[in-house]
Amino acid sequence: MPTERATICQKLQLQNLKPRHQLTRQPLIRRLPLPLLNVNAYNFKAARMFHEGRVWFFTAQTWNTEPLDFHLRFMGTVPNADDAPTGVAYLCRGDEIPTQDITQPEFDFILSHDKAHKCPEFDPLTQCGPETVHSCLPAVSGRTRVKFISSEDETKYDYNEIIHKSILFYEAQRSGKLPAGNPIPWRGDSGLKDGCDVGHDLTGGWYDAGDNVKFGFPMAYSATVLAWGIIEFNEAYFDSGDLEAARESLKWVTDYFVKAHTSANELYVQVGNPSDDHGQWTRPEDIRKVRQSYKIDENNPGSEVAAETAAALAAASIVFRDVDQAYADDLILHARLLYKFADDFRGNYHNSVPSVRNFYKSWNGYNDELLWGAMWLYKATGEVSYLNTVENRYDQYGANSVPGEFSWDNKYAGVQILLAQSTQKSKYKNAVEAFVNSAKNIGTTPQGLTWKIQWGPNRYAANFAFISAMAAKLESESAKKSNYIAYSKKQINYLLGDNEIGKSYVIGHTSASPKRPHHRSSSCPAWSSLPAPGCSWNDYNMAGNNPHILYGALVGGPNKNGQYTDDRKDYISNEVAVDYNAGFQSTVAALQYFALNGAL
Repeated sequence: MPTERATICQKLQLQNLKPRHQLTRQPLIRRLPLPLLNVNAYNFKAARMFHEGRVWFFTAQTWNTEPLDFHLRFMGTVPNADDAPTGVAYLCRGDEIPTQDITQPEFDFILSHDKAHKCPEFDPLTQCGPETVHSCLPAVSGRTRVKFISSEDETKYDYNEIIHKSILFYEAQRSGKLPAGNPIPWRGDSGLKDGCDVGHDLTGGWYDAGDNVKFGFPMAYSATVLAWGIIEFNEAYFDSGDLEAARESLKWVTDYFVKAHTSANELYVQVGNPSDDHGQWTRPEDIRKVRQSYKIDENNPGSEVAAETAAALAAASIVFRDVDQAYADDLILHARLLYKFADDFRGNYHNSVPSVRNFYKSWNGYNDELLWGAMWLYKATGEVSYLNTVENRYDQYGANSVPGEFSWDNKYAGVQILLAQSTQKSKYKNAVEAFVNSAKNIGTTPQGLTWKIQWGPNRYAANFAFISAMAAKLESESAKKSNYIAYSKKQINYLLGDNEIGKSYVIGHTSASPKRPHHRSSSCPAWSSLPAPGCSWNDYNMAGNNPHILYGALVGGPNKNGQYTDDRKDYISNEVAVDYNAGFQSTVAALQYFALNGAL
């Protein structure tokens, strides 16, 4: 019996653990020699685990409000309430109770602390520094710092410039405590109280579009596609001098996803009530109240967003594998758990988070994300079980038809590309070819933009172009490869100026680029000293240009006749969004990659 129980319980030497501290902090247990599937504690509950069960976070039970002694099946003595326990503790699976006759080799054990997320009443003097009066803004608003390495390739447009400016757009969308050297001087710390309503640190991530809401579903899709572009067209990012900036941009959002994954089957998927947010026109830095946080869990599932977040983290793990293996391992662990959660507890996330219904309801369902997430886990881990899952479900889950789009809502075309890459089977290569041919037959503006719908047509065209670029990369036959590249180039160059109005749809690209996007923070007044002028619907209604240039953002786009008006009030044609730029940036990187390799 002792030997059998020794395989169930892990023996821990306690060092420097003070019981009173546990009520306000989360102990972090490191370096368990064997993984644990479960942890049973008296006064604390297991909140999160990492490294496949070798690292655990704990939080106090809700009823644990007194400075009680800390026990993890603890055997030993606590001389005084303020002293560290002496002896050994055991972490046990299930309800197993260790006995004194358990014998296991000693091993080093470290118990350290991670400060809990503190949520005081908003006080700009403490949260933003003594120099700030009204909000977490820089002392002076200035111009965005733009510095890129010009491409040496003889392309009509400098794709390195576009890559650099697109990354700047994502930096302008950042929420949370901004790092030193922030290149967007009209943006400051914001969303510092995100998660305070639920006791979790949900700071970070990206604001979705021209609003100040953090929507997890399109954010995760954008991260996946951006990571994909970095993986496939790494050479282009290196040539542009922005490879590290691209990684940092991606890590900003993957860090947020890790924080939002608060337990194996719990993921926070939104911060901010969309209706409340859209009812005001203000800087994110000026939001005082604690915003509402929304989650999915076993009782309120959301397979689309859980599987998409798994895909994002798996894809990002490939990006970071060669530069930070420990971080890549953590991303994979979360991706595995999230995918299992999505697959085991199925449901549409708009039913669990009704406030998203009018904004990012997945009309396409969650089968595509279940294939997509598994495919990215296969690509990141090489574990054939994930590939088998995708191939076995491919027809049943609706991937055997021609998708109507590739977007935040529909991942089937991406699944087909990844399967064609991984298996080289003609079934999947033919599916990819059929998708690109279908895109070419959707209909175009007079100058050739693939025009799907009025709301954000530029985004769809860029996404079609990205799938075509990926098809070119896996195609060996030269004529097909050239046709794929030509289609991608035509769509991107249209967006950069080869169009009916002769202007770029990328903000800050040229002097004729859009200057009045539907975007709150860039439309708010500039300032030369604090306090900064307030921002309101008067700024929404003003006739002039936005005071700040939102470099790199791709606006929605023209009507089917190729006509476009630069109007801040037109959120259908003139808003920006993180998902708009994802396929666009990755396709621009693809074109630079092809140019570097003499294929453009």
